[in-house]
Order: sequence, then C-alpha cells, then structure tokens
Amino acid sequence: MADIVNNVSLWVARPWTHAEDVKVTYLLYPRFTALDVVGTFQVLAAAPGIRSVFLAAEVGMVPDDTGLCALQAGARLRDVVSADAVVVPGSDCSLLTWQGEGHTAYGRSNERIRAAGDAYLIEGTLPPAGQRC
Repeated sequence: MADIVNNVSLWVARPWTHAEDVKVTYLLYPRFTALDVVGTFQVLAAAPGIRSVFLAAEVGMVPDDTGLCALQAGARLRDVVSADAVVVPGSDCSLLTWQGEGHTAYGRSNERIRAAGDAYLIEGTLPPAGQRC
C-alpha cells in the first residue's frame, strides 16, 4: 500500500502493532527534498518501537535539493532486504513506464529499469521523458 502525502511516498509493507519493532527506511538520493525526510522522521521517531534507517546508493552524505542540508546514509539500498515502511521524499521527477505485470519493477525486471533507477539514485539523472521499458 502506498500513500502520497505532500509529495512524499510512504510505502507500508504490513500493518503493525506498537509493541513490536518497526523498521522505517528513508531513501536518500541526490537532490531529495530534505523537509520530506526530516519532517516525516520527526513525527515517526516519537512513536514507540520505531527504528529508522537512512539509506542511499552508497553509505555517506547525500546532498539535498538546496545543497545546504545533506543527510547521512548509514546503509546501502542494495544491502537492505526488508523494511516495514519506506519513505521516499519528493524532488524532481520523471515517469518511467514499465510495460509488465506487478508493482515495484526496480530490482526485479529488465536491465533498462535497473539502469534508469541506478542512474537516478547514484547521479541524480532523470530518465528521458516518455521512456518505456
């Protein structure tokens, strides 16, 4: 299930109770909107049982869209095998259409999808408008 609130996508893998540990991941990529990450983190971090993980293509500082509020990614995207919720901040966007079945094409479909996703996450390069894979 995905909810988009104020240009932030929040993907929730399953319902949870407050008694258990909930892993919330925040996807950082070049030129992300810092307020989307920081605001969401501040709200969720106050809840009991929340464990936050900031991830990116590589561990290290990731610049936001202003260049003034870089955040530290403590894990690599490819090393995270599960999460209860994924926060994807807004920023520049482009629609890449996958002509196939199911959701979440990145990492489980053809090489063009993976290459376009990697280029955006690592270099901040958007796919060409109207591209189909």
